[in-house]
Amino acid sequence: MIKRKLYNKALEYLKNFKIVGLLGPRQCGKTTLSKGLIRDFKDYIYLDLEQEQTVKEILHDPVLFFKMNAGKVICLDEIHHLSEIFKILRGIVDDNNAKGQFLILGSASYELLKQSSETLAGRIAYLELSPFSYMEVYG
Repeated sequence: MIKRKLYNKALEYLKNFKIVGLLGPRQCGKTTLSKGLIRDFKDYIYLDLEQEQTVKEILHDPVLFFKMNAGKVICLDEIHHLSEIFKILRGIVDDNNAKGQFLILGSASYELLKQSSETLAGRIAYLELSPFSYMEVYG
């Protein structure tokens, strides 16, 4: 795996912010980067919100689901498939002062940024991942 230039900054953000949003165009490496990042933590859970069963499990009782996974870095990939989750995340992180609670991934669409910015203001830090740079590929 090619180490992304943004890796260390993303790791630092997870240690200093409650929620980190990793945004970028489709197929730029968000999922690969996020799986590498969360493995640097003792406890983590990766959830692909394109999977219907995963969404059903979360929506059955979202507060209980996230409280049962408290203390883990929870990665929510393809967050735009469950945009109503932003209000729930706000309550979860407000009840817990820990850093690095959530890593959310999505395409850098205006609508996603608007929804999450309004609901999670002051709780989230964004990083934008671009496709590979020349330096990342060739050193």
